[in-house]
Amino acid sequence: MRELDKIQEAEHFYSQMVKEKENKDSFKFNLSAFLSSARSVLQYALKEVLTKDGGKEWYFFQIDKNKIVKYLGNKRNINIHKEPVSFRRGYVIHTSETIYIGDSVSMVVKDRDGNIKSESHTKLQPVKSAIDRGLIESKYSFDDWPGSEDIFLICQEYLKELREIIKDGRKRRFLT
Repeated sequence: MRELDKIQEAEHFYSQMVKEKENKDSFKFNLSAFLSSARSVLQYALKEVLTKDGGKEWYFFQIDKNKIVKYLGNKRNINIHKEPVSFRRGYVIHTSETIYIGDSVSMVVKDRDGNIKSESHTKLQPVKSAIDRGLIESKYSFDDWPGSEDIFLICQEYLKELREIIKDGRKRRFLT
């Protein structure tokens, strides 16, 4: 019964992860909250299905058959009981125009004998403006995830699977 409230809560934290993806600390805090609220969906479901014949078997079948549900459930357990969840932050650079990483570039042109022919030094645009213009964006991933999906795709799939589990549980009358 309360499962849909927790799915909405997880969706809220997911949207905050997306919104705050350039702020690593905000991303981390929202990921932690997402994992906790999403895991609560299944904890509420388990409590309810234990009162129904066949409910426990149905529940554990749903968990065992889905690698993302198992994986992120374990991530939440690590995050709550052992240590903050770890992830890797990388960057996607869109190359529709020239961007500069750094604040200046120097160039020295030499002839075949190593004699300097010309030198130049140019101040470049700051990286922040490239981020503001959407040329550079953060990409987050889990080191131990076996696929190529980033955290955003994994979380989207997790939410989809949670909705499907709750829908199936209601259809089978294990959940109200």
